[in-house]
Amino acid sequence: LTVVTGFYVAFFGLLFGGGMPPVTYKEIYDSAPAAIFSGLFAPTRYFVETFATADLRCLPEQTGFTMKADSTLPEKFHSFVSVHLGMRDVDVEDGRCTGWYWGFLPAFLVGLTIRIVAGFLMQVLKRNSMNKPSVGKSFGKTSFLVYFIANVIVILLFLGVSIYIILAE
Repeated sequence: LTVVTGFYVAFFGLLFGGGMPPVTYKEIYDSAPAAIFSGLFAPTRYFVETFATADLRCLPEQTGFTMKADSTLPEKFHSFVSVHLGMRDVDVEDGRCTGWYWGFLPAFLVGLTIRIVAGFLMQVLKRNSMNKPSVGKSFGKTSFLVYFIANVIVILLFLGVSIYIILAE
């Protein structure tokens, strides 16, 4: 299980994390489906983007990564726009060296959603191991049906909030 999890994180993080093709940061920020897929299946992208952006925010103005509010340089020539980092944060170019925390909420919500889904699947699929009747037999009971529907609603709610936060500007 550890090897499979490590392979999953490495494989999806490398291919869909935004750092290299087939899915780059430009595609993530230009396409909602790419952003959702990358955000849900390669959440390591948040950490890579966070640390890269936090480092670049601290550079002096002549690098083009930080700007004063009264800058007249067209936005398409800003360095963060050219490397497609931090595109959903309006304050990314403010030049503060206190870090950049935009990616923590989406990463937290995606992680929480994955854990809720895993817990639900363990409760539903491993019922025989817990000395409980199978799902087919349990659907006849009202209490299990209410539990099942409530869990599905919670999962859909967390999935919806995660997707909303991934796409939020």
